[in-house]
Amino acid sequence: MNSLYEYYIKEDQWNYYSVIPNNRLNDKLFVTTKSSLAFIKDYFKEGGKESVIKAFDVDDFDVPRADHTVSLFFLGVILLNNTEFKNLIFFPSTVNKQYDFFPFIWFLVCLSHDAAFHQEKNKDLLEIAKDIKILKKHLNIEHDLFSLQVKNVPASLLNVCEQYFLYRHEQGATDHGIHAGILLYDRLVKNRIVQKEQGDNSLEWHDSLDDDYAFAAATIATHNIWFPKEKDFEKYREYGLENLIDHKKVNSKDSPLLYLLGIIDTIEPVKAYWQLKLKPKFVLQNIGLSFICSNTLQFSILSPKLNIEVLYIKAKGLEDWLDVKVSRENSAINIVLNLEAATRLE
Repeated sequence: MNSLYEYYIKEDQWNYYSVIPNNRLNDKLFVTTKSSLAFIKDYFKEGGKESVIKAFDVDDFDVPRADHTVSLFFLGVILLNNTEFKNLIFFPSTVNKQYDFFPFIWFLVCLSHDAAFHQEKNKDLLEIAKDIKILKKHLNIEHDLFSLQVKNVPASLLNVCEQYFLYRHEQGATDHGIHAGILLYDRLVKNRIVQKEQGDNSLEWHDSLDDDYAFAAATIATHNIWFPKEKDFEKYREYGLENLIDHKKVNSKDSPLLYLLGIIDTIEPVKAYWQLKLKPKFVLQNIGLSFICSNTLQFSILSPKLNIEVLYIKAKGLEDWLDVKVSRENSAINIVLNLEAATRLE
């Protein structure tokens, strides 16, 4: 059994831009002294998308959230490459003849999924943006994610973003998933147009990328929509969110990317144990990971400083909205994935 840290060191399929000579992404995070925030910024910069990440004011991103984001990034790659995920037709194999699709879509989704988290409690934004229409105007949105039909993201979730935004606003938060999804899609499209007009031939800027951008952004926009407990049914009905009551669980066949993100985002240990204020490297060195079979992963606690109950409660919560089974065996947690091939994304 390897620790997560050992997996991170060994993983070599994470760099989408590895085919570019002298690319700046040779440093693996948690193995070098590079900060998580620098890793995120460098990844976007390498892909000619520096303006996109700047739009999120990521310099205000707190360190624990950035560490979680990058740990999540590596853990998702590891899960994909060590389970039946890699053998199912969830995604087209390449963006073009040179670039693999999964590292492309995963870096866009993963490294952006919490990019608006630091704005959730921003009092000025809460006062200004009381609904999605106002938020779009405030963010200068010209390319509207919610005007699109997006494949392989649940329409039942994407179509209630406006109501869910209002629900979260009443609770004193600007939903970071919806915020990030809107902003990411608009800025990616704007950036692609500019790069194409300027004749940057070192990277791909064809129009069809907009569909991929929408897939990534819609996954982010829906990743923080919670299905209600019974005590919240009345409030959800009040906001027109009836269809989230007894909503079917998100599964790998209909929503492969949201399924993967939901699992990893929930169980990622750096975030799970952040309140202990331990170094990410220590946490990763003391969480063991084994793949029992092609659809089952097992996490083990290797240090008494880490209470398994913390991680188990988070993992068990997956059963409320994702098609998985979670069980506990002493100091180990088993997560069984129900993996079905999705319709190929084209």
